[in-house]
Amino acid sequence: LEKPVMAQGGVELWLGALMEMVFQSIHGIIRQAYYAINAEDFDLLKFISMYPAQIALLGIQMLWTRDAEIALKSARHDKKKMNETNEAFLELLNTLIAQTTQDLAKFERVCYETIITIHVHQRDI
Repeated sequence: LEKPVMAQGGVELWLGALMEMVFQSIHGIIRQAYYAINAEDFDLLKFISMYPAQIALLGIQMLWTRDAEIALKSARHDKKKMNETNEAFLELLNTLIAQTTQDLAKFERVCYETIITIHVHQRDI
């Protein structure tokens, strides 16, 4: 949480305050992830290790959506753009797959396997 929430007063009040703080905290983390994927020095593996699994997965989906949208908008004027984007997605997928050959903790392995599964489905679309 960004700020602590005290469990005082009526249970409905402090649970409501807790829920609001959770929303604010998650919103802040997602915003940071958005800025991270749009940074010029973006490093996929560093990004995945920096964020909770759900945020890393969301970041990969934001990355895919951004790049796919750019490719679709550019396709009329640049006939190679769709192929280039597909190659970039394949490179990203291969980077993720290469990580699974490393000695990973069980949680890290599940995280990478989940991201790979989602990315494969996105790529097929």
